[in-house]
Amino acid sequence: MRVSSSALIAQCALCLVAGAQAASTLPKVSRGATCIPGNACQSHVPLPFLLPLFIANRDFESTAVVVNGGSAPTYVDVTIHDAGGNQVLRQRVDLPAHNNVPIDIGELLNSAHSDATMGSVQIAPAADGTGTGVIGQMSIAYIGSPVPSYLEYEPSKPGPGNSLVLRAVADAGRSSPIVGITSVAATAQNVTIQCFGGAGPAFSKTVAVPPMGTLVTPACNNAGGDPLAIEPDGNGKLQGSDVHSQASGISLTTDAPPGSFAAVGLAPHQAEDGTFFTPVLFSDPKGAKTSTTVFPGLPVGHITLLPAGDYVPELSVANFSSSPAHITVQYSQATGDTPAAKTVATLVVPAGGTATARLEGLPGDPDLQNTFEVISDQAPGDVVDNISSNSETGIRRVELPGKDLENSHNSGNHPWTVAGGTDSTILLFNETAAAESFTVGVDSGQTVWAKKYPLAPLGTEAIDINDLIADQVKDDKGNVLPKGLESGEANWFETKQFGGTGRLLQSNPRLHAARSFSCGYYGVISGADWYPDVTSEMVGQTNDLGELDAEVSLSEDPGSCTGDYEGTSTDYDYSWSSGSTSIATVSGGGDSSPNFEGISAGSTYINGSVSDQYGCEASTDQQVTISDDQTPVITGVSPSIWPTDATTSVTFTGQYFGTNQPTLNYSDSTITTPGVLELQRYADHRQHHRSRHNSR
Repeated sequence: MRVSSSALIAQCALCLVAGAQAASTLPKVSRGATCIPGNACQSHVPLPFLLPLFIANRDFESTAVVVNGGSAPTYVDVTIHDAGGNQVLRQRVDLPAHNNVPIDIGELLNSAHSDATMGSVQIAPAADGTGTGVIGQMSIAYIGSPVPSYLEYEPSKPGPGNSLVLRAVADAGRSSPIVGITSVAATAQNVTIQCFGGAGPAFSKTVAVPPMGTLVTPACNNAGGDPLAIEPDGNGKLQGSDVHSQASGISLTTDAPPGSFAAVGLAPHQAEDGTFFTPVLFSDPKGAKTSTTVFPGLPVGHITLLPAGDYVPELSVANFSSSPAHITVQYSQATGDTPAAKTVATLVVPAGGTATARLEGLPGDPDLQNTFEVISDQAPGDVVDNISSNSETGIRRVELPGKDLENSHNSGNHPWTVAGGTDSTILLFNETAAAESFTVGVDSGQTVWAKKYPLAPLGTEAIDINDLIADQVKDDKGNVLPKGLESGEANWFETKQFGGTGRLLQSNPRLHAARSFSCGYYGVISGADWYPDVTSEMVGQTNDLGELDAEVSLSEDPGSCTGDYEGTSTDYDYSWSSGSTSIATVSGGGDSSPNFEGISAGSTYINGSVSDQYGCEASTDQQVTISDDQTPVITGVSPSIWPTDATTSVTFTGQYFGTNQPTLNYSDSTITTPGVLELQRYADHRQHHRSRHNSR
């Protein structure tokens, strides 16, 4: 049975630009964030992005979804190359503001009367200033089995900053993993494929990739022909299947300059009703920051949102280093608001080897408040790992791309839909040993919903958008998501981006779909907004000056210090200075709310600056006035009703009383030099009081 996935892809296969809807409705006062001197400052020019593999035939459908997150209409130029590197077509696609356009690759090929079935797609945003908010994603749906399988991958941007190597790990499967390698070079290049981890010795071969061409080949054998060909008897099995019972480590090395190629892969698996595929995602070891990978919200046990089944996580690890790798798997599982973390597996992976581990018997949270961290003792990029969650009766395999522990390219911002029985869940993990706060936005058109969620150390938070709508949950400003909303974008940011990981899960039991969206953006300071408390005071006084909020935008390019506005934060690094310390001084260290003290009469300014780890800085000046007016001011009198006994104590409170002896003249109630005085009433006043008493 052929199941078309176009509608589902149109709903799901998006990596949206951050804050697209929020930017048009939330107030923004940008102070023109700039790069801090001495840091690398970059201009924000939209670069073309590459989708290195499409497959379009009777068994596969490919859809590229392009999103415009800007407030103005724009366009993209879509270029398709076939496997030989020939340009099939170049077509301009208009994009409305704050919207997306799904591009069916098969339909484009038909319109060009092309018989190409494999190749690559390049998408170039408009260069007229309107294309800065454009991004896309590829979704490949395998429809050759009764139950379809879906593979999503994010675009590549090969460049001179890359290395010559890409690495991946493929989970154990029925056949050799299949890789699609695309060249972005003008000349032919040779790519050496190395595969290890099977029953025999490491396998290696060198393949030629034509200029701008795409080569699809088995990574671990020399089989010829179409590696994705299905046996003609209709049983859904690949031709020439072999058995790969262990995970496979795959490295690709080019003889061309750095940044000359990109790749994505598919790992075939055999089920009773045919073949299904899981993605093989390549990464550049040069881009790795740590040796810890985070997998937030992975299904464990019985899950409310997924088809009935017992989901068991399985770890696949490939060690590309020259020494054994010691691997530790830490599992954080939350019950309510109390997370508990423990080590659930340790293993040693030999140099140039792979390992798998089924993590059985773990307690799981039915609402996906589970997170795994895989920790290696090797250098960043030398070990590649992956965890999938497998079920015999539910969804066969739920894949979850891992995130580097310090990968700041992770600010969320993904599509959500509740249409057609789909459930959308935001999953956030606090990696740190301290409580963290995530700002979560759920937007749709002109509807903006924003709320902060505090997470305990090593805690996972699951936010079901379906429940937010159904239960009319209020955000931090009292807004609700109107009933009837079906789709939009979800985003989040966590200050400094080195303490949190997030993703969005779209699940649909009827379609046996569980799709993870974890494309990345950087949360950068794009401006600052000032909320003053007191801006004038007397000499000698100290007051709160107010609060300087960092305006946070989500950007594809952190060096640009600009992007789509998401919200404010006070958790960054602050510095303060006074324009004239002889008039006023400022204190408060790195806090967002400083104190200022009046030193002498006059006016000056207090400068506040907030900066982030990417070299973005925003600052603003606040004018302050210091007065030396010393006129005494009474603010209180105690007691308010004076006693009539002979001697009483009257206390005056106020400002600028000075040191002179205070006095009180009862004849005209004039107070001079007010302060605290001991009052001896006049004798005739006492006598008058006694005379009246005796006459009664």
